[in-house]
Amino acid sequence: MTIALAAFTLACALHSPGEVPEPVRAWLATAATPIASFAPDAPLTDLEPLRAIVGSARIVGLGEATHGSSEFFAFKRRALEFLVRELGFTDFAIENGWAETEAADAWVQGGPGELAPALRALSPLWQTREYAALRTGMRGRNAE
Repeated sequence: MTIALAAFTLACALHSPGEVPEPVRAWLATAATPIASFAPDAPLTDLEPLRAIVGSARIVGLGEATHGSSEFFAFKRRALEFLVRELGFTDFAIENGWAETEAADAWVQGGPGELAPALRALSPLWQTREYAALRTGMRGRNAE
């Protein structure tokens, strides 16, 4: 995997911006799975390939190439919904201090108050509209 990633990165670096090398394009055509939508209420059928990727794993890490990009957080919300609804996952962790996440965690679990104050202690990179929607969705799932 490291060698493939390094080769992919090198191949892209050797070409001008916007130009995708043919070997990369060919690999993407066979390996990539299109995502139909970033909308939180979209059907989850386009995320079905996650089932095979996750397999029997009990921990799934979802990273992002940039912090705060709308599309990454929108995808995470849908992926989390798929992992919970379809694969039975029940926990969610973020890269933030334990103490700083307590208010947000309490709110997600049905605690009183509004979301905005509960998120204030979190790192600014988690104080986005998409992340607030993810937390609101988690609270809704917990209420069910």
